[in-house]
Amino acid sequence: MNAFFFDSSAIVTRYVKEIGTSWVVRLADPENGHRLYLARIACVEVVSAIARQARAGTIDPSDASYAIGLFKHHVAHEYRVLEM
Repeated sequence: MNAFFFDSSAIVTRYVKEIGTSWVVRLADPENGHRLYLARIACVEVVSAIARQARAGTIDPSDASYAIGLFKHHVAHEYRVLEM
């Protein structure tokens, strides 16, 4: 088991297909048993980044809504959120 700290720009790739998405998805797979850490501010920044992409038309608004919901679920159940 390893521990990984993700900043907002890195973890958003789990929810929006970008360069690095497959790497982050593999690391975040619960089967791998890794501990994933985020700073509390990432919770706001990731939602903002996804919503910004939807407003810009880069991703479909329904896909953005799903991604935000999935991220919130992962914050509650998978990530260890650090107060900084």
